Amino acid sequence: MENRKKAEALFLEALKTAREGRTVSWTEPLTAEEWRAFFLPLICDAVSGCPAARASGLADFVLYRQETMQIAAKQAMKTQELFQLLSYLGEQGIYPLVVKGVVCRNLYPKPDLRRSGDEDLYLPADLAAPCQKALEAFGMRLQNDVQEDESELSFVKDGWQLHIELHLCLFPSDSAYGELNRLFDDAYSRRIPLRIGENELQTMDYTDHFVYLICHAFKHFLHSGFGLRQVCDIVVYANSYGPHIHWDEALDKLRSVRAGRFAAALLRIGEKYLGFDPDKACCPG
Repeated sequence: MENRKKAEALFLEALKTAREGRTVSWTEPLTAEEWRAFFLPLICDAVSGCPAARASGLADFVLYRQETMQIAAKQAMKTQELFQLLSYLGEQGIYPLVVKGVVCRNLYPKPDLRRSGDEDLYLPADLAAPCQKALEAFGMRLQNDVQEDESELSFVKDGWQLHIELHLCLFPSDSAYGELNRLFDDAYSRRIPLRIGENELQTMDYTDHFVYLICHAFKHFLHSGFGLRQVCDIVVYANSYGPHIHWDEALDKLRSVRAGRFAAALLRIGEKYLGFDPDKACCPG
């Protein structure tokens, strides 16, 4: 139990340090098995340069590092493909909202180390048909065989790494989480532009997006549990865009779906372990 507590404490420290773009200062030796647990893309940089790592002489370090760089390169390719797709859709006058994914990933010191399995796009159902037609004209293929929910369409393109999830509502309407959709009835009309490098995309406004990140974690919590990476995304989003978030509105919405205490718990986890700064985020007590 003590070893497990130690490993968990080290992991949380590495995650917080990586999120802040720093390197841990560990000096105590770790076993090869323990080191392997830390060579995940998001925290690899934070641990690989610390004194304990340099002193270990572990031969597998080079292999771990190569694996991490391959994952990051693949993520960079996915991001480039996403912007190519969004540019094409924009030329057709179609502007889906990008949620989570690259919007949060861009807020990390090294965005490509924050992996995304797919990229989520949102359009109200009445605007979806032209978007689906444009996606198919671009060469994206609808994966009919994996469709479990008609409000979520999965697209891939032969030869591409990118996997798109086009959401016609943000939560399956016929599920236990369907009531969450009412919080975003006007989200598309309140959309904002967001520049990432040389590219511009459309996304939800800061308050809507923060509420969505909390609700998405809430859905996972009710279903099977949420991950620390989701909390990290919420922390970096709140720290970065907190002054633009209408906190009273956000908290009223979350309380209306019985997620107020859950949101408070996530922010407390973020403050205790992951560097959430309530003052920087202009977050009420």
